[in-house]
Amino acid sequence: MVEWLAGNRIRGTSTERTTGAGFNPVDAISGGWKELARTTLGSTGDSINVTSLPDKKYYMFLAHGITATGNMNYKWRVNGDTSSHYAVRYNDGEGAGNDSSQVNYPHSFPAGADDSSSTGTNYFNVGYISSIEGKNKLSISHELNDRNTGAGTLPRRFESVCKYCPTDLDDPISSINLYNDGTGDYSSDSEVVVLGWDPDDTHTDNFWEELVSVNASGSSTTLDTGTFTAKKYLWVQIYLEGASNLTTQLFTYNNDSNTLYCQKGIRNGTASSNVSINHANLNVTGGTNQKGVFFNGFIINSSSKEKLATFTGVGQNTAGSAATNTIPVRLQQVHKYASNTQITSMKMVQNESVNYGSKSIIKVWGSN
Repeated sequence: MVEWLAGNRIRGTSTERTTGAGFNPVDAISGGWKELARTTLGSTGDSINVTSLPDKKYYMFLAHGITATGNMNYKWRVNGDTSSHYAVRYNDGEGAGNDSSQVNYPHSFPAGADDSSSTGTNYFNVGYISSIEGKNKLSISHELNDRNTGAGTLPRRFESVCKYCPTDLDDPISSINLYNDGTGDYSSDSEVVVLGWDPDDTHTDNFWEELVSVNASGSSTTLDTGTFTAKKYLWVQIYLEGASNLTTQLFTYNNDSNTLYCQKGIRNGTASSNVSINHANLNVTGGTNQKGVFFNGFIINSSSKEKLATFTGVGQNTAGSAATNTIPVRLQQVHKYASNTQITSMKMVQNESVNYGSKSIIKVWGSN
């Protein structure tokens, strides 16, 4: 039997793997998210097309678009299908009441436009697709672009879901295309990476590599990863517990407390934003007994661009098995770290004098 490692992560350290009789260490790391293909532009262009994808039940995609010239208007298509086979619902970033929808659409994910016309601006997208034989293909996407460089300019946040209804529901996904129908072009080094997962996978060359895993001491208001290896794509999961209410969590990179951060988010349907601040606020306050919170996030950690992050969070509100009559706190947030230095450490600080419990943990995975 395969035993999950701490935090259900894909890959653990050798000291955490069971070594009893009959244990095969390969089992503990087999079948995770595998890179299927990627396309990286070698020159400017309007389209990034990833082709020859194997048939998988689930896909994850990571996109990093860099503006070369003009305005960008990011759109997605599957299998090169330009017919009206897509239905979408999306929120263009400003609040819970800003939802829109489209049916019989010629593309999925009408991704947020970069309206800055600024050369070198960034776009980052993390998404998932379920591709079950005989069923519509369902997708979830979280994305942002920085609009312009510097912590004084808020990023643009975008979330969308899509239903792709091909003529033949048995057709597998074979290509994913990110294209621009604005006036601009993608710069060279813009890319799309497609990962796949299937229950029958037995490979061991997983895309995500654990970089660091740190538990709190139980006697400090700080949780620090220390230094880890720089990777272009970072995946972060954080669980925090406290003896009393956990309020705003102050999140910084590279021990940098300069005013290089800006953020935009929605907490329980209420939008807020901040520019030129000295940390990112991962804020799930509002519960009556907020002693446990969880965050999941992704970061584009390019070696020559400002860093873009998209996070979701939940605060438990009242704890315990009898607490189902209390509603958890929900956070959806994007933030920008306006530095061209790659992230090699992260630090979380509790805004009040509440120590993080010893079960509090921060885990970082990465890949290039």
